[in-house]
Amino acid sequence: MAVAENEAYSCAAQLLLWCQYRVAVPFANFIFHNASYPIKGVDILSDDVLSVIVENHRAQERALLKQFTQATGQPLGLARAVYSSETPMIATRALELGIVHEITEKSFAIDEDDCGLVLVPETPAK
Repeated sequence: MAVAENEAYSCAAQLLLWCQYRVAVPFANFIFHNASYPIKGVDILSDDVLSVIVENHRAQERALLKQFTQATGQPLGLARAVYSSETPMIATRALELGIVHEITEKSFAIDEDDCGLVLVPETPAK
């Protein structure tokens, strides 16, 4: 089970999809965009090394899109649109897309004495 209470960006959003049941509070935000960073020292790398780096990046991108489509049941085109967006997605939209299964008004907290999940009745202030 995964719980999104504030922001789930990039790797956190991706990790959320690996969980069988996903819950969010109404003010949670999601961004699946994985930024590409320029490779420094490109001029000293051989063409073979650069092609391996590019192919590894493409393979990772394909795996992320496949996981999104499997977890949400959404088509690949929508998955690409979600991954290319840099705008935070609100919880209600994430619910529509199947990214989360439920939106709850309650907040979650860990009871340190019990080491279990406990529902907190009030929503934290924004």
